[in-house]
Amino acid sequence: MPEDDVESPAAPTTWLTPEEARARWLDAPEDEAQLAELLEAAREACEAYAPAEDDPERPGWPALRRAQETHVRNLWNAALAAPSSGDFGEGSYTVSTHPLDWHVKQMLRPARAVPVVG
Repeated sequence: MPEDDVESPAAPTTWLTPEEARARWLDAPEDEAQLAELLEAAREACEAYAPAEDDPERPGWPALRRAQETHVRNLWNAALAAPSSGDFGEGSYTVSTHPLDWHVKQMLRPARAVPVVG
C-alpha cells in the first residue's frame, strides 16, 4: 500500500488521561489517585488561563495537552521542593501556592507580534 494511503492516527482532542501521562512521564507519581488529582488541577489551571473554546486565539489540542503536561510536572516538582516564599499559614499547617509557569502561559496564550505605527 502506498504511504499516501496509510491513515495516520487522529490527534487527541481531550485533556491527558492518567494512562497517557504515565506513558509520557516516567517519573510520574506512583499513586494513581495522586496523579489523577494533579492532572485535574493542571487541567483546571490551563482551562482558566487559556482563551475560551470559541475564541479564535485558543491554541489547538497539541498545545493544550503539552501545557497540561508541563504544568502537572511543575506542580509535582514544586510539591517535592521546599518553597522559599508564597506560603500561607504557620508550622505544619501551611499552604504553598504555585502559579502557572511562563512556559505554560506561552503555550496557552502565545505572544503575538503587534505592528507599531508611528
